[in-house]
Amino acid sequence: MQGVIADADFLGHFERLLAVMQSEEWLPYWDALRLQIFDFGSLGLTHDTRDRMVWNRCQERELVLITGNRNDDGPDSLESTIRDATSSSLPVFTVGDVQRVLEDAGYARAIAVDLLDYLFTLRERPEQLLGAGRIYLPKKPV
Repeated sequence: MQGVIADADFLGHFERLLAVMQSEEWLPYWDALRLQIFDFGSLGLTHDTRDRMVWNRCQERELVLITGNRNDDGPDSLESTIRDATSSSLPVFTVGDVQRVLEDAGYARAIAVDLLDYLFTLRERPEQLLGAGRIYLPKKPV
């Protein structure tokens, strides 16, 4: 795992999560992961790139995709693409209530902390999460 990237529909939400992960309380953990943050432009993608291509590029570059996208509207949708994943594919992290990330600081904090935990698991014990497909955040209701 080289880094993380927010899906096109999740940019502002991801900034909110990054603010938590890079806050004084959580910065030592974020720094220990030594992850780069990517955007679509740095991967040669546009905001209207098909989900399958986004997912494939993330897998090629060893990037974790964070999204609010749960659509299944065709063979190139993110859901269909995830179903085609292999046992060595990085998971896609999906936030359960996208709007709440922006409106509820406690919810955003819970998601950020859970995401940090999962990222450490991917770093230290990847076999526990590779091939999982989609992982929803937060881990438990907030």
